[in-house]
Amino acid sequence: MIISSKVEKLKYLKGEQDQRVSDLIGETYEEWNCWEPVLINAATGSGKTTFIKEKLLEEAMYYNKKILFFVNRNALKQELIRDFTNIQKRKDITFDNSSISRIDDGPFTWKKVGRVMVVSYQSARKFFKYSRAEGTEENSFIQDHNYAVFDECHFFMSDAEFNAETDLILDDCINNCKKLTRIYMSATMDLVFDQILDKEKWDREHPLFVKYAGPLYLGLFPERLKNRIRKYATDNRYSNFSNILVQNRIIKEFFWCREHGFFYCIPENYSKYNFCFFNPDQNWSMITNIIKKSKEKFLIFVASKKTGNNLQKYFENIGIDSIFMIAGSNTSFANIISDKGTFEQKVLIATKVLDNGISLSSNIDGGVRNIVIDNFFDEIDMKQMLGRLRGHNEINVYLRETSEKNVMRLLLRKKGVLKIMKNYSNISSILKQGEI
Repeated sequence: MIISSKVEKLKYLKGEQDQRVSDLIGETYEEWNCWEPVLINAATGSGKTTFIKEKLLEEAMYYNKKILFFVNRNALKQELIRDFTNIQKRKDITFDNSSISRIDDGPFTWKKVGRVMVVSYQSARKFFKYSRAEGTEENSFIQDHNYAVFDECHFFMSDAEFNAETDLILDDCINNCKKLTRIYMSATMDLVFDQILDKEKWDREHPLFVKYAGPLYLGLFPERLKNRIRKYATDNRYSNFSNILVQNRIIKEFFWCREHGFFYCIPENYSKYNFCFFNPDQNWSMITNIIKKSKEKFLIFVASKKTGNNLQKYFENIGIDSIFMIAGSNTSFANIISDKGTFEQKVLIATKVLDNGISLSSNIDGGVRNIVIDNFFDEIDMKQMLGRLRGHNEINVYLRETSEKNVMRLLLRKKGVLKIMKNYSNISSILKQGEI
């Protein structure tokens, strides 16, 4: 749950548990614009990406618009490329293999799928740094898009512990997409909510007044918003609305009391999960016995590559069919996970690389209805892992009990991070005072 004083300044639409994102958004997306950020904090499986793939893509196809889609994991990128390809093949008779291409610019690759460009945050960061060095920041193919979707945007905070550039990536994304409608999506936006709005220059004034210095005129805004401005002028009996100076004054009045952005929120529902714990001293024997007796498939998250390799070898020796997927594997997730959201093996072992974006179905015959989570303490990681299984069936979740030693190790690591933050804060305050 997001608790922030900034919420009251946004157009806040709160949904119910199990509500679909498309139903919550309704037609309000027709008012979205490049000055007011759009934040969608909705439970896993509620249809955030589905809204983009179906409703927003349909809008783009009808009105000749384009979508720039940022992702945090290559596994998610592969799945999105496949989905965007299949959807446009069905809906656009002009879509063919020539509609799918790569934009190669030195070491940077952007995947173009019809009206959608898909790129990872990490690749985008390299490209933006390169563009600055070359003096080509106002890149034409980026500005050619209308929407920028920042998927799994908790990345800007959750990956910061091992990626020192997440804050800079967010800066780059906003600065290079300032003329695009920016849409932030996550099931775990709690930690990054205030950071995003601060970077978006959210302030006491409406962002339009902060970001736009020129005269305001009706042509700057989407059609639905134009109609609202016209209605405001009519209701307040303004005349000579065709005059640009009059339009400027009326638009300023309209936005003066308007919310500073859009915030859609759908809470989680964990009632379908059955939680139980297994003892680390049992060395996976409890889980192994459960897998052997069950006819269902299992998804196992491990904390390290070493654990995953050892576990797969152990399963192989006792006759359990399994596959271990990690970042940089020669076999792509798109080849392992079928269009129906399942896999051939009985057990899929994965590291955190599979913790978001990829969808597995629990509804179909042979679906995945069991998750095993090994040694994870982070709330965001846990929610994202649970969210990989989609459907209404009950899910069995097996959580490995942790030892006191592991808890103490985690506390020491977090204390180290807090110490670094404290030292940085002290240095910043000294610099501001001009003492060094």
